[in-house]
Amino acid sequence: MLSLYQREGHGPPPGVEHHLAEMPDGPLSEAQIAGAERFAVLAAEAVRAGRPTFARCHAGLNRSGLVVAQALHNELFVQHLESGRPTARLLVGLGP
Repeated sequence: MLSLYQREGHGPPPGVEHHLAEMPDGPLSEAQIAGAERFAVLAAEAVRAGRPTFARCHAGLNRSGLVVAQALHNELFVQHLESGRPTARLLVGLGP
């Protein structure tokens, strides 16, 4: 489990591998960006090893999505994220 937020009584059960790197749902510091990158590597390694992986934050607004997107290494998905939905919708509508 990769936690980007911690709250008393909401941790994983004993025996579950758990990593914590708290970060805000807003601009990140250099250390927080490094933590998100480290979590992306941990998530990708776990998926490749066939282990179930869960990334969580407080409200699911940005932080866990950032980690998951970085872990995917899917260039088409990354381009979609970087261009934004309106631009992607426009480009797809143009057809081949």
